[in-house]
Amino acid sequence: SFSDGGQFFDAEDAIAHGRGMAADGATLLDVGGESTRPGAEPISTEDELARITPVISALAKDGHLVSADTRHSAVMGPALAAGARIINNVSGFTDEGAAEVMGQIYLSAPSNSFAIAMHMQGTPRTMQDNPKYGFAPIEVFDVLASHIDRLVAAGLPQSHIVVDPGFGFGKTSAHNAEMISWTSLFHGLGVPVLIGVSRKSSIPKLAASSGYKGSYGALSHDRLGGSLALTLAATAQGAQIIRTHDVAETVQAVAVQKGLE
Repeated sequence: SFSDGGQFFDAEDAIAHGRGMAADGATLLDVGGESTRPGAEPISTEDELARITPVISALAKDGHLVSADTRHSAVMGPALAAGARIINNVSGFTDEGAAEVMGQIYLSAPSNSFAIAMHMQGTPRTMQDNPKYGFAPIEVFDVLASHIDRLVAAGLPQSHIVVDPGFGFGKTSAHNAEMISWTSLFHGLGVPVLIGVSRKSSIPKLAASSGYKGSYGALSHDRLGGSLALTLAATAQGAQIIRTHDVAETVQAVAVQKGLE
């Protein structure tokens, strides 16, 4: 992760961290072994599996709901076999064979084959190289619709699919602001919507655009306030799943928001 990558590189540290997040209120633990931060280099399938399978296995045996954050079809099957029930794919299952793997696994294990399909313009290595859109929310909506169609055509029911508009993935801070403002649009896809804004670099940029002159937020771990502001803007429009690094604070913020309704 751009935010905490390396802090939990050891499997036992990662397992303990996952358990702590669950204790703080996380209902889904997302385990990833390959960074997808801007400019990130890919790693081998062998290295990715070596990093994630012991963590997935331990957390799943605890009874936690686990997703595997991977782009690679060769990782998906082993990750699900290790105990994950969800594949979180930042490429939207566009890589060769990825959608087909999900369809095949559904046939043998329908209760253990769910997909989160994200939008990303480009690849992690290139996605922030001058991303351009006509109107980002509509273009992202259309791409996500194609991701759903691809998975359904491969045999995965729509009821097993979640979409993620991909805040920060191939988008400027202005594009990201549009995505949050138009969160409700994505309900038109007929599946749950996941929003991941936690600690993203657009937070200090959006703050500066409104006249904020402080330096707080320059470091990723100093972006809790902005993360919560974006989260509450999304949940106010019905976003069903929030991906966050700061679980206890996010759970409390959303609970207070719901308490005011």
